[in-house]
Amino acid sequence: MTGEVGKETVQTTEDQIMKRDMPPAFIKSYLIDGSRGILSGTSDLLLTFDEAEVRLFFFFFFQKHMESNKTTLH
Repeated sequence: MTGEVGKETVQTTEDQIMKRDMPPAFIKSYLIDGSRGILSGTSDLLLTFDEAEVRLFFFFFFQKHMESNKTTLH
C-alpha cells in the first residue's frame, strides 16, 4: 500500500530530483530481501560444511582410536 502511494507521488510530481531519486527507494526493499536470502543461504551452506567437517574429524579420530585399542587388547 505504501509503495503504491509513493509510486503515484513520483508519477504525478513535477520535481525532477524526486522522480530521479525515488525509484531506488522502491527497489531497496527488494535488494534487502535478496541480500537476506543470499546471506541465509551462505550461512546454511557454511554450517552444513562445518558439520560435515566435524563428523569427518570424529570418524577418523574414533577409527584410529578403535584400531589402537585392537592392537592393545591382542
